[in-house]
Amino acid sequence: MIRMGPDGKQYNFPEDTTEQQIQSYFARMSPAQAVTPVEMQKTRSFMQGLTFGFGEEIEAAARSALGAVGLSEDDRNYEQIRDELRQKLADYQAKYPAAAITAELAGAIIPGLLTMGTGMVASAGLTGARVAPTAGRVALIGAGEGGLAAAGYSEREGVRRLQDVPGGATAGAVFSGTLAKLGEGFKMFASRALGERPATRVQAELQRLQEGTGKTTDEIVADLLEGRLMSENRELMATLRAYKSQLGEAGAEITQRLPQRAAETRETAVAGLQAGLTPRMGDRNVMRAMQATDDELLDLEREGYRAAFDTVPEVTPEIAENLQGILQRFGPARAEVQQIYSESDKLVPLFRTDEAGAIALTRMPTLEDAEIIRRALRDEASGLYQAGKGTRAEGFASAESALKSQLDQSYTGLEQVRNLARTRRLVRDQFEEGRKSLSKDADEVEIVFGRLQESSPEAADAYRAGVMAAINNRLRRSPQLMGRLADPDRQEGSILRAVFPEDQIEDVARRLDIAGRAKETEQQVLFGSQTAPQQAAAAQIGTRTSAEDILRMSQGDIFAMTQQAGRLIAQAAPNLNDKERMQVVEALMSQDPDLVRRALTDRDALGKLYDRTAQVMNTLGFAGRGAAVQQIAPEFGRPTGGLLNFGEQR
Repeated sequence: MIRMGPDGKQYNFPEDTTEQQIQSYFARMSPAQAVTPVEMQKTRSFMQGLTFGFGEEIEAAARSALGAVGLSEDDRNYEQIRDELRQKLADYQAKYPAAAITAELAGAIIPGLLTMGTGMVASAGLTGARVAPTAGRVALIGAGEGGLAAAGYSEREGVRRLQDVPGGATAGAVFSGTLAKLGEGFKMFASRALGERPATRVQAELQRLQEGTGKTTDEIVADLLEGRLMSENRELMATLRAYKSQLGEAGAEITQRLPQRAAETRETAVAGLQAGLTPRMGDRNVMRAMQATDDELLDLEREGYRAAFDTVPEVTPEIAENLQGILQRFGPARAEVQQIYSESDKLVPLFRTDEAGAIALTRMPTLEDAEIIRRALRDEASGLYQAGKGTRAEGFASAESALKSQLDQSYTGLEQVRNLARTRRLVRDQFEEGRKSLSKDADEVEIVFGRLQESSPEAADAYRAGVMAAINNRLRRSPQLMGRLADPDRQEGSILRAVFPEDQIEDVARRLDIAGRAKETEQQVLFGSQTAPQQAAAAQIGTRTSAEDILRMSQGDIFAMTQQAGRLIAQAAPNLNDKERMQVVEALMSQDPDLVRRALTDRDALGKLYDRTAQVMNTLGFAGRGAAVQQIAPEFGRPTGGLLNFGEQR
């Protein structure tokens, strides 16, 4: 096997000799050569990238100027220093190509980073302004950078280096144009890939809770317009309790706001009830107001009777004869009248009984005497009716009615006073019936109240006042009464609808429902025990991935990546911070429909996040583009040499 050696002679090797053995033999024959050490040029390589290839010329100019004025011991001229620096850079690139290209690219990226990817360092001289990098602008900037880099890296002398500029400018423009849409392309991708996702973690959590309610955004907003909060949904009470249990600002807000909300809605509901049941009653204490009304009517009744009695010192003989007959026939009434007279220090006895039992009047009866006897007949008839003795009761009632008619015909002023007294008793009695209404059958209440409306508006108003008094009394003992009053299928709700003004019932029912939900929410969230539903709700807080999380992960946010890993592994640990939990609670308990709609659907925050992420990618992309242009464009400007052929560039 014949091989040519390094000394030009031919050598014969056995046929089974390997190529590796032949090369090893020739290597031992070569004379040892001295290895010239190569200086490290990391800083100069970095400056070359930073100055678009003018680094060694800037350094040579500075050093030669210092030597010319005696500030440096180096007395060489500009060309000598420049050529030395070029040789050192070339040797460094040949010996350490990876380190050289890394340092130079790092320097080239700096101008792009300083201008947030706009490339204004290279284009300031061309544009005279800082302009946003549109596609055309980026191509122009790339041409400027490419031409500048071609001139800077060229080793031609003087104006001849301008021969390299057109090729570099062309390369820079073409390469820049391909990357001009980096940020916009990302935004298009993000909007398509993430457009349906909630913008932030807060929005993701609110949308998760919204799904739990089973309501659309429009339905939630409609509820808010009617005064119903998103938090007052039974499906969210366990979650709200979980938020409260996590303490912090959000927990404190829940603890403070729920009792306030319950008190406010209760006040509104009670005001609505009073507007319908006791519209002319200024006192919130219905019992006190009704007592005052009864006292006032009693005073009027007494004054009316006193005036009538004073004007009739004696009744007619016909009436006196009738009174004597009544006292003779109705023993129980006679006994009652005798008891009244014996206990009074103002009334003079009216009659006596002889040994045979006959009744004789001792004086001429007054109108007051006649009225006392009439009342005794009335009371006895009422007692007999209640005792089930209707036959006897009818006799007393008939005698009372005849006497009443006789008195009213003879003394017209008495009828007016008696009507006032009757109204007072009717109002008093119906008020008491209304106070008992909540424990009665709803159908019975509807029938009784309907009759009162037809017969006596005053009695119907008194019955309604009694219902209001019953509600006030029951509310102190049963916080859940508001909800039951709002429900037409519950006894309390059905009774309320039977007595409440028809044109106002829908509004007050809405108020009652809101108050009932607010009170139920307060009771369940603040005083409910730790339950499995609450624990499950706590485990789900903040578990939905948002577009914000994905965008932050795309920016290399290690915390976002860690949180997402936690979601995928456990789907349990809450990852909302205190501020985010507070924002969720504020939206849940807000009464502002516009605020809640924006919290659930607003994409402005996501758009801004898209822009910030795109800006980061633009910055890195355009900075990297500038570095690549500095390396590629000069090679296009030379008639020989390949792309990125750093070993032969100098």
